[in-house]
Amino acid sequence: MQKTWKSVGSKKVKKPFRRLHSGAKVIPRPRWPKLKRPSISSLIKCGRGSLKRLPKRRCIQKPSQSPHGVLSVENACIVEALAPAVCKREVVKTSHSPVPTSTVPRAGTAFFPLDEQLELPSTALLPHAYQSLVRLGTHLPFAQVVKELQALLDICISEATVRRCTLHTGVIAEAIQTEQAHPQQTRPRFPLPLATPNEQMVMGSDGGMVPLKGGVWAEVKTAVFAQVVTETASKSASEKGKTHDHSYFSRLTDAHTFADLASAEIARRGITIAKSVCAIQDGAEWLQGFVDGHRCDAVRILDFAHAAEYLGRVAEQGELAGQHVPKGWLTVMLHELKHHGPTRIMKHLAWWQKHRPLPSVSDALRYFGKRLAQMDYPQFQAQGWPIGSGMVESANKVVMQARLKGAGMHWEPGNVNPMLALRGEMCNERWEESWQHQQRWCKDQRHMQRRQQSEEKRARCAQELRVRIVHICLRLPSSTFAPQPAPRKGRTEGQKRWGRQTFSRHVLQEGSAKK
Repeated sequence: MQKTWKSVGSKKVKKPFRRLHSGAKVIPRPRWPKLKRPSISSLIKCGRGSLKRLPKRRCIQKPSQSPHGVLSVENACIVEALAPAVCKREVVKTSHSPVPTSTVPRAGTAFFPLDEQLELPSTALLPHAYQSLVRLGTHLPFAQVVKELQALLDICISEATVRRCTLHTGVIAEAIQTEQAHPQQTRPRFPLPLATPNEQMVMGSDGGMVPLKGGVWAEVKTAVFAQVVTETASKSASEKGKTHDHSYFSRLTDAHTFADLASAEIARRGITIAKSVCAIQDGAEWLQGFVDGHRCDAVRILDFAHAAEYLGRVAEQGELAGQHVPKGWLTVMLHELKHHGPTRIMKHLAWWQKHRPLPSVSDALRYFGKRLAQMDYPQFQAQGWPIGSGMVESANKVVMQARLKGAGMHWEPGNVNPMLALRGEMCNERWEESWQHQQRWCKDQRHMQRRQQSEEKRARCAQELRVRIVHICLRLPSSTFAPQPAPRKGRTEGQKRWGRQTFSRHVLQEGSAKK
């Protein structure tokens, strides 16, 4: 046996070489101190520098030879991680079959077969995360939704993605509500639940301004529907005339279209089949047309706060003009209007117009004169009707102003109605029902697109088949029906050979010299 020196790390140790019968030389691996097989801690303690100086693994063993001094697969992976440039693990063939194997072909891109069954959205989010994103986007500004998603669900997403997903869901919700208002089938896809007739129902509508881009303001019309607390249901006299179970509908559109779209909510709340209905509103003309279109026999009540506003202007202008206005005159007039009706109020205003003419007095007389039937507040209260439009004013704040009139917000006109559709479903507490309708809408849209694609493919195949039949019948060459190649653009062959000039300069010079 021949002995020689072998450098290991920074020390020189004496290691024997053995020659096998096959003539191959075996270089044993360096032994680790006090360890038969190296561990992770010893490898890390050894350091990266000493591992780089280790010789490459060239171990040839017989099946009966003991594997002492040879690194295992786990430790070899660690050596490769610590010194990837020098220590590389050899590929181990796990199959014992002598038949050569080939690589598996790469799978193509396709749809996951469980996408439709699991109702996975088209985005990279799971259904729960996507629904949480849309709910937060309905309540909060888009920039705050990004922070809330990261804090609650640990999801990092951009503000543009939040805006796109929320508005896309709003577009679907708006389309569903429009389809419910105009059912075109005997069996609609999204049927409305049957309404239960109530004894007393109240409806009100009003408008609110929303800021648009470009410094423009537009009016959002809002309708609210509620049930009146009756005498049998009220536990005390103070609860009489109050409303509960409110529902809302808002749109940025004209009065005629708004009245048409609100028909679904009106039918759902049973306004058309209720025993008695009252409409509390101000004196706008489009509000009267809204009531005439849905419940022409409704009891119309002028908002008491609106009437008090006209009387307040009379008292304010009288004091500014230096006229004598008795102390507490406004309070006495409002008490008289609420408990005895508008008769005495009209007499006072007529006296003011005769002896102390003011612009506010003329406006009040003209406004009240057209709406005396809507100002019989003692009779309305005796019948159990509310006389104030507080529910309509609160509807504007809850549905529209809370989300669309934030600090620095300016909306695109096409994004207002999708957001109002989501706000309506949230404030009406019908989010789960609306979400199921949206899932069905998306599924129907996918089926429609696939059907359209298949029809287009079938039409192309039929066209190709007709062309081939004509070709076979007429026995024409295939080039007759082949599409003509488009003319080539760019330089010609002569320009490619001689440059921009079609002929060579030398040829032109020789031709001119011969002349």
